[in-house]
Amino acid sequence: MMESRTYQVGATIFTEGDEGDMAYLIKSGEVKITKRSRDDSQRTLATVKAGSIIGEMA
Repeated sequence: MMESRTYQVGATIFTEGDEGDMAYLIKSGEVKITKRSRDDSQRTLATVKAGSIIGEMA
């Protein structure tokens, strides 16, 4: 069953180590994939846009 969700700017959708039980199709806007360092700084690894799929794809 497909479910549609809307996330606020800056929301965390999932984090590394979470159980991979779904994928996300980006319908509009963009999602930044980031990595947080030990010193709590954050670095953008990629930006994915509408039409992209992220999450569990196995």
